[in-house]
Amino acid sequence: MPEIANIWIAGCAVRHQEAGTEYLRPVNNHRTGAFQSWPIEQGFHNGFNSIYRIAPSRDVWFHFAIPTPVSLGGVRPVYLDHTVILWSAAEGLVIQCVATVHRGAGRFVLSDRVQTGEHLDGPDIENVYPLKPRLRMDYGLQLSILARAGEQEGEVRFVGAGASFWDTAE
Repeated sequence: MPEIANIWIAGCAVRHQEAGTEYLRPVNNHRTGAFQSWPIEQGFHNGFNSIYRIAPSRDVWFHFAIPTPVSLGGVRPVYLDHTVILWSAAEGLVIQCVATVHRGAGRFVLSDRVQTGEHLDGPDIENVYPLKPRLRMDYGLQLSILARAGEQEGEVRFVGAGASFWDTAE
């Protein structure tokens, strides 16, 4: 059966879990080369992406709340087929884990392999996370991604996140 919804949100919708200079550092404005003058907690947002600098040897979780159909056009139940997060990891930073949270505390690890590089231009082999079997949607969906800095500060960038919903479990 067909996909019934494909929902995307912008990178500026991302929320970080950890806070303070122990975890986050000033972000370089890529247009001017200057460091930001607003609070570190905000990261750097320029309309189409969000950029954060992670302190050395720190992990920071980032979360996207995805608008979630649990019934669509009379179709119920609705199933999550795959998710996509458009991200890049630079300067020694790696993506350590990608997970989805559903049904309150229900957490499903989509990837626990170490990932790096730039995956901003659309879905590719490194930023699409399928669920097999598909996950029945009864409540809201959150996508979570863990960024880990190495011995130096590292930079993570988000352009958007999305999810594909289907009308069958298989």
